[in-house]
Amino acid sequence: MNVLLIGSGATGLEYLKVLNNLSPGNFDVLAKTMRGKDKVLALGARKFLTWSDDISWHHYERVIICVPIIDTSTVLSAVLRVYGGKILFEKPGFLTPRALDSFVNLFPDSFDRTYVAFNRVFYPSVLAVKNFIRENKPLSAHMDMSEWVSGLATKNFPISVLERWGIANSIHMLSVMFALFPNIKLERRNRVFPSQLLWHPTGDTFYGIFMSQDKDMYLSYQANWVGAGRFSINLNFRHISFKLSPLQNLERSHNYIDSSSDHFDATKFKIGFHEMVKDFLGQNTTIQENCNIKVLAKCLDVAEQVFFYDTTK
Repeated sequence: MNVLLIGSGATGLEYLKVLNNLSPGNFDVLAKTMRGKDKVLALGARKFLTWSDDISWHHYERVIICVPIIDTSTVLSAVLRVYGGKILFEKPGFLTPRALDSFVNLFPDSFDRTYVAFNRVFYPSVLAVKNFIRENKPLSAHMDMSEWVSGLATKNFPISVLERWGIANSIHMLSVMFALFPNIKLERRNRVFPSQLLWHPTGDTFYGIFMSQDKDMYLSYQANWVGAGRFSINLNFRHISFKLSPLQNLERSHNYIDSSSDHFDATKFKIGFHEMVKDFLGQNTTIQENCNIKVLAKCLDVAEQVFFYDTTK
């Protein structure tokens, strides 16, 4: 299968490792400049292209877009105008629901052929819990969306991205939440205000509750950006509980006595990437269910509420 990867930054190189394993010799890279050419070719790319080249778009069966957040929607729109196949683009793609709505109005067929790269949905730990939920009803859950912002190089991001960091990065956890609980709704939200983070004026600590459609299961959440938490989720069932902390690990507790755990550490691939790209190149079953435009729209809408963003911009 011929694949075109657009972008050659750090995350783009992670895609290259996976493509070299799944589709060796059948992928090209398109970048803004020639800066990363040697590294890209060393990782197995067949060609290194720039936007000034004559690109045979019909030659590719799949396109993956991995460019800076602020450029994603522009590049995605440009590709949709010249390419008729399936596209996977890096999350979040859009920083507001209004931007996504405008995009969908311009490209209504995007529902059928564009997918957002929610790689954490493909964590083995998350997939294991999702399979368990199919046969077992959870009683409650707790999700930690705390961001490690103390080491964030804020100078590397435009203010429009930083002001919506809950969408730019925490959307990871919202994608996992909706993968596990597709019909869950936000019931209550709170925040600690004012924010200690000048670049994120709506707050630095957020907490609240989601409820299932039938009001028979709840999920509490917290996002303490000035604390020491990390992405994780705990789930309680009648006779067993699951703890995913960090998210790639899976600990089971039976009747609060016996416990077992699985650790899915990154090997040569970033966790979730190999499974995600393999699905995208193949039958698209998990991507179609959990990474489509409708799921992205739900994540954007909820993120605006959870992080108290302006819904008029």
